[in-house]
Amino acid sequence: MDKVTELGGIGGLNSHFFLTAQDVLSFVLLLMCQTGLEPEAACGLSADCLINPARGHVSIAYVKNRSHGQSRKTLRVMDGGALHQPGGLVRLALRLTAHGRRLAGTDLLWTHVLRDGRVIATFGRHRATSLARVKQAFLERHQLTSLWEAAGEDASLSLRRLRKTYKSRRYRQSGGVLEDFAEGHSPRVAAKHYADIDAHRPLHEEAVERGLNEALQAALEAPVVFDDQGGRLDTSTAELPPEEVAVALSGDSDVWLASCRDFYGSPFARRPGAGCPVAVWGCLECPNAVFTTRHLPAIFSFAGYLTTQREEMTMPEWNARYALAWERITTGILPQFSTDQQATARLIAESHETALHLPGQILKGLT
Repeated sequence: MDKVTELGGIGGLNSHFFLTAQDVLSFVLLLMCQTGLEPEAACGLSADCLINPARGHVSIAYVKNRSHGQSRKTLRVMDGGALHQPGGLVRLALRLTAHGRRLAGTDLLWTHVLRDGRVIATFGRHRATSLARVKQAFLERHQLTSLWEAAGEDASLSLRRLRKTYKSRRYRQSGGVLEDFAEGHSPRVAAKHYADIDAHRPLHEEAVERGLNEALQAALEAPVVFDDQGGRLDTSTAELPPEEVAVALSGDSDVWLASCRDFYGSPFARRPGAGCPVAVWGCLECPNAVFTTRHLPAIFSFAGYLTTQREEMTMPEWNARYALAWERITTGILPQFSTDQQATARLIAESHETALHLPGQILKGLT
């Protein structure tokens, strides 16, 4: 062991009075994880960086050299005595580096002692090889090298990648709202450099899917549901004349899962006057469809078919084909009927008396 690092030697003794490069790196890493500051900004903080404390918050003033014309910036953070609050962390660093700043004659925050006893304030700006040794020692000290070795890679600590990780976490926490995420950047720069990355692709695809579903739900009217006497059970605003109500209740216009107000006036038809071309579950989304207690057994049978299909298909495939139909059944139609009506319909469905109401492909999946 080098003589200056032995217990009681110059290095060991001075480490009790001043921060070492290892200590400063730990402070900088924690501050970056808490605030997302750029490495150069975090390493170049001055001793008067805390400004405008009020109501449990304080601003950190820093310099961002790559921000042309607007290099001086501030970041509002939590303040207090706890180290999980950036303000408290910086205040602790100010106390621990105060003696070193006096000896070094500097107004920079981060001062640390070298093995030969010299106190300097150039952390993050000395030779890259020196900083690399400090990072490697940090990884070994905290037994983190095994994380890379397991993947067959050389251990390394990149402060810039750490910042990207922080930005990615903030992006997920903000739900992709750029105004809440773009700290220290314009929304355009934040979107380009920190949001539009492969790691966020599932998040973006999920957001697009949610948006499309919400748009579809807004465009779809609630299902039209009648009781046996022609009374409305639904919340739809669609108006049906008495003659259409009578036909729906009679069963003369039944098509699989519902009564159809106009089979040759389908909104899905390829040309005017053509018959409805949609699959059996298309009625669940159609404004022409009218649902009554007479259709409940067929709907329960179809719901059983959907359950079987969910076990046989992948979830993305099932969602693409049947998710909307399932939602219309479970949230738009069934809740409009009483518990007794649903129980009776289930018994009929389980007895397969609804077989004639369903197409062959559905019947095959149920038997």
